[in-house]
Amino acid sequence: MDISKLISKFLQRIDGGIFEKLVQFQSNDNNFEQNITYEPSYKILPKVLFDGNIELLKIDEKPVCKGTIGTIYCGYYNNKKILLKVVTINTKQNVKKDLNSIKFFGKIVSLILPHISSITTEICDKFVCETNIEREKQMCNLIHKKKFDNFLHNIEFLIPVIELSHIDGIFAYYYKEGVPIYNNIELKEDVGKRIALCFFKAIYEYQIIFGDMNPGNILYNEQTNIISFIDYGCVFELNSNQIDNIKCLHKAQITKDSLWNYLKTWDAPRILSDTIYYKSRIFYEDKETKHSFTTFFDILNYTNIAKTKLPTELIVTIRATYQLIELKQLLGLSFVISEYFEFIL
Repeated sequence: MDISKLISKFLQRIDGGIFEKLVQFQSNDNNFEQNITYEPSYKILPKVLFDGNIELLKIDEKPVCKGTIGTIYCGYYNNKKILLKVVTINTKQNVKKDLNSIKFFGKIVSLILPHISSITTEICDKFVCETNIEREKQMCNLIHKKKFDNFLHNIEFLIPVIELSHIDGIFAYYYKEGVPIYNNIELKEDVGKRIALCFFKAIYEYQIIFGDMNPGNILYNEQTNIISFIDYGCVFELNSNQIDNIKCLHKAQITKDSLWNYLKTWDAPRILSDTIYYKSRIFYEDKETKHSFTTFFDILNYTNIAKTKLPTELIVTIRATYQLIELKQLLGLSFVISEYFEFIL
């Protein structure tokens, strides 16, 4: 049974939610014109934005994008184009229902496998962060505090509108030129490597993980060759123990047997270990493998996958890495960064 297609067919809702997010890579359709209904900005955004007390602020009525979690409206502040992200009440309710369903499933399975309940609770705690706009603003500020902007050539991050940052319930930031990277656009040959480097450098040099590497969260500007990361709902700061676990995972990926020896300490099935090994080759060599069409969602179909006791940071890392692998297949570009692994590991 294809779990992702089943969820996509029966559970997808126009207001979004966790199940929509889990399958969003398969349907990267963010064309808002296909949505039947929308709520005007003055009904969704905080009233303080429309009471006339904020000078030089204008906000369009219709949203420009409606993702699986956030809805984005366009506007102008001080003659500069800005975007305002909000998570609607309906979306929050969908997410709450989805997380309750996942937790309930975890409790049922934990009657046989006691560790499952704690794992599902941790994963749900990570997902609920995506509906927390205040936290996303904090992660954006953390990225700038760590001076992320200077760590890779032609990689940029959102710049918040400081004058609007005190308003609860919205994330206001300056508009970034570019289109989602999955669009049919001409890319420079090094784009894949730069995206991969950004992901892994963030972990090892800045103690941050971008937990959602969906291509809709990455913009590319053909004229300037700039890549922009635009979604921080699933960005997490890592502690030293979590980084050590991720480093052990990446060190173990050098050989198939070493990866198996590491992952089996977490009760991972051999098929999961082998699949991760073959999939991770894209970061070491430009060579297709027999496992090239396996997706992250496929691991849910693996025998004994429920017995795996991987810590949350490894689950988040593996999911985001699978998204990178799917992105490599989509773009057809090289993601080889073996020299960086040799340096950092």
